Amino acid sequence: MVRTHGTKKELIGKNDFNRKDPTGKFFTQEMIKIAQEKGSGWEEYQFENPVSGKLETKVTYLERLDDFFVGCGAFKP
Repeated sequence: MVRTHGTKKELIGKNDFNRKDPTGKFFTQEMIKIAQEKGSGWEEYQFENPVSGKLETKVTYLERLDDFFVGCGAFKP
């Protein structure tokens, strides 16, 4: 479940476990896998840039924190 989101407030409180990017990648599932198996790492996927409104490549760094993971992402230039 999404606890917080910097630009898409409509996602807060929603389960996005099965959410896919336009390429079909289950990016949330991949982030959970990274957090569980490695404790931290990087994930790359397609996401709507809130400034341009276009789908762009986003890179997120995430770290496991107890039963949660915290991520911070940026769009590739």
